[in-house]
Amino acid sequence: MQQQILSAIRAGAYAHVAAQAFGIPPEVLADWLGRGDAGRRGKYTDFAAELRQAEAQARVRAECEAFREQPTLWLRHGPGRERAGVLGWTSPVRSVASDAADPNVWCSPSFLRLVRGCLETLKDRPDIRVALAEQLDQVAASPTASPPRRRAA
Repeated sequence: MQQQILSAIRAGAYAHVAAQAFGIPPEVLADWLGRGDAGRRGKYTDFAAELRQAEAQARVRAECEAFREQPTLWLRHGPGRERAGVLGWTSPVRSVASDAADPNVWCSPSFLRLVRGCLETLKDRPDIRVALAEQLDQVAASPTASPPRRRAA
């Protein structure tokens, strides 16, 4: 009967449910485990150790399955998660400004690429291209309109 209980635990059942399924009341199981954990050698000690091992085996199986089937869940809640004092896989990554000395967005490579792209797109429309360039010049030259700053990450 003990082997049946251990097999059910390895399959994923809680210890008290597995015991009850084979006719052992939860109180009796608790007594057996208490005797086994008390350190006296004997059948209760061996059973308690085997039960703890069966629980660990079930957990390993469940964790491996979560890792394989739902890696995001495993990263968020499994052993790879971020905990106090322990770096993990799930902390949000903070962006690092490419030019921390100058947070002026007008000078950023991404904004300059955008302007070049706009000008290239408007190559067949010189009137709109000139108007866009004038608007950009006005904004950049305006003493009251400060350029947008990069948001801190």
